Amino acid sequence: MSSMPPPLPPRPSQPPRPGATSFAQQSPKFFEGDLVKATPLFLIIAVVVAVVSLVMAIIPTSNILVAIVGYLLTPFAVMVLMGWDTVYQRKKTSEEAWFVPNPNYSRILRILAGLSLLLSYPHINVIARNVSAKLAENSWFITNMSWLF
Repeated sequence: MSSMPPPLPPRPSQPPRPGATSFAQQSPKFFEGDLVKATPLFLIIAVVVAVVSLVMAIIPTSNILVAIVGYLLTPFAVMVLMGWDTVYQRKKTSEEAWFVPNPNYSRILRILAGLSLLLSYPHINVIARNVSAKLAENSWFITNMSWLF
């Protein structure tokens, strides 16, 4: 049989209430101000990065630098933010007794990371066109590497 876990200790930043009995000091009460909630900052940044990359993909340009920046923003930045959120929530869960993780943030970030792979396709297409055009212009490369094809 398992017994109930002991109550959480009071937060160190809060001094004991004056006039409180010893029973009230042993069993802390939950107040909304005591809880430390997960931050939506990583989710907000990931959405902004995905929207910026989508706008960069919609704008018709053949600039390879814009395509490379968009490609780096979309899948890589979103996935880094997803990992950062996961590490942050796990670390805070182990360090802070009053931390309340939010699995919805992580779930939305995972979905956004999957969608960001699809959003990176226009950038990959522009990069591939520019690279293939440069390779086609360079006849030396094609004649010396004809054994590959």
